[in-house]
Amino acid sequence: MQTKGHFIITTFFILTILLSACGAKTPDGAITPGGPTSTASASETSAPTEPPTPSPLLTVSKTGFTQIDRVVWYAFIIKNVSPDMAAENISYKVIVSDQNGSALATDKASIGLLMPNQELGFVGSVKLKKDQVMVKLDISQTGADFTKTESLPTITIDPATVYSDETGNFAVSLVTNPFNHKLVNLKIYAVAYNANGDIIGGAVNTMAVLLAKSSGGVRLMLNRTADVARVDLYAELSDLAAANPDYENPPSSDLVVQDYGFGQMQDRASFGILFKNPSSTEFLQGSRFHMTAYSADGKVVAAANGSLPVLLPGETFGMGGRFRVVPGTSIDHLDFQVLTGDYLTGDPQLKFQFEGVAFVPGAPGKVIGTLVNPYANLKFKNLAVYALARDASGKIVGGGMTNVNPVEAASKVPVEVVMLTSAAVTSVEMFTFVPALDDLK
Repeated sequence: MQTKGHFIITTFFILTILLSACGAKTPDGAITPGGPTSTASASETSAPTEPPTPSPLLTVSKTGFTQIDRVVWYAFIIKNVSPDMAAENISYKVIVSDQNGSALATDKASIGLLMPNQELGFVGSVKLKKDQVMVKLDISQTGADFTKTESLPTITIDPATVYSDETGNFAVSLVTNPFNHKLVNLKIYAVAYNANGDIIGGAVNTMAVLLAKSSGGVRLMLNRTADVARVDLYAELSDLAAANPDYENPPSSDLVVQDYGFGQMQDRASFGILFKNPSSTEFLQGSRFHMTAYSADGKVVAAANGSLPVLLPGETFGMGGRFRVVPGTSIDHLDFQVLTGDYLTGDPQLKFQFEGVAFVPGAPGKVIGTLVNPYANLKFKNLAVYALARDASGKIVGGGMTNVNPVEAASKVPVEVVMLTSAAVTSVEMFTFVPALDDLK
């Protein structure tokens, strides 16, 4: 599944790069829990025609929206004013109307958890029909479940760094997990304000994993139609169990990060990372990771999520990707946090190979090679191919990826991966495998 090519070249610089990461949308929001011991939702009331019962312990203090083409991004600030009860399954209804007061669209959803006295900025979206223009937003909180709870630690988020580049408007920040257990799929919201204090947009994103008592970066792409004066960020837990210090994650043998590195040119960068399946007998499927790039002063300059294909028993697998950093900043180091997937039994005896792997210098450079499909009866619609680059000392100095589609059974396919690195490259490697074991059936 990997092949190395060795050569010597002069130092060069690369451009382009955009990780798949921190999400197409960008997040941060705050919400607050509270309410009576039990508040009936619409489905729980005896008469189906009765309106839902909002809780007086949940207050909405501010709302706002922005419309971009046919999509309306709305945001609101909600607080749980109860001093000792957590609110879960907080339901709400959103109505967007035109200048005549006619409803254009509605949205119903729920917020997972608001701890006592917690405030949350929530961000959502609805899609309108062609040529519809929204002018009014109505938000109704329609009920919640309440549980008395002790005081628990609070997730903290540093003030956001807001910036723009040719791809959009972004906010980055540092999120800290105060709990003794990892947080998975942590939802982050961003609420954007103008100079007058009006909400003019927002974003939402998810951090794949944030380890116990650790910090990680988040990057959100802001949806807004006016100049942003400030952005407030918020974190939403799924339920009270996720906030409980006694909450236990299932024990597992963790995926190993063997090595990683990066390359950078101006505001574009790439990473390369080597993972190892710690099991010598089982396949590892469904693992994910979260990457944070830091400047020398400890500021977050980029962040992204990633997912791994199936790892063979005992296999070392390399991945690369491209991403952007806050303009005018330099990466000092990267941090990777991993979420180990599921260990499975399987019986594939073959693995993909690469022939003729080599590095072609340029601006940017590229890694070329030929992918060999050893499966005589299996055609693959899409395979992600990753490449890593190392300098003369063996340090990873960049990475990249591309998708190959299709890959016919028992075929050989030429592959080219754009490679961004800021150091001289002396060896490269290529890797690929399927996302799930079922793909080999």
